[in-house]
Amino acid sequence: MFEGIYESAVSYVTWSSLLYGLLGFAVTFVVGSLVAGFVVVRMPADYFHHSRGREFMTDSHPALRWSGALVKNAAGALLVALGVLMVFIPGPGILTILLGVTLLDFPGKRRLELKLISRPEVLRGVNAIRARYGRPPLVLD
Repeated sequence: MFEGIYESAVSYVTWSSLLYGLLGFAVTFVVGSLVAGFVVVRMPADYFHHSRGREFMTDSHPALRWSGALVKNAAGALLVALGVLMVFIPGPGILTILLGVTLLDFPGKRRLELKLISRPEVLRGVNAIRARYGRPPLVLD
C-alpha cells in the first residue's frame, strides 16, 4: 500500500539536496553557537536579578528609543524562531530561544526568562561559557 509513496519520496532525495541540507545544518549550528556565545558572554551577571532595571534607552530621544525597540524586538523574534528550529536540528536551541526572549518585550517576560534560565542544564551551560571567558556566573533571584 505504501510502497509507491515511499519510492516517490526516495526518488526526490539527491546527493545535492543532501549536501545542501548538511550545509544548512552546519551554517545554522556555527552561526547559532557564535551568536549565543557572544550574547551570553556579554550579558551582565545580574541580568536576571530583580534589582536590575528593565528600561531600554531611557536617555535617548523618543524616536530613537522607538526605533531601537523595534529593531531589538525584530532581532528577538528572529532568535526565537531560529531557536525553535534548532530544537529539531542540532544547535543551541534552548539557549537561542532564551536569548531571543531576553530581547523581546511582552507581559510575563521576566517569569518566562527565569523559568528557562533556572533549568539546571541551561544555567550550567551558560555559566560554563561565561567561565571560559573569565566572566562571573549569572546571579538569579
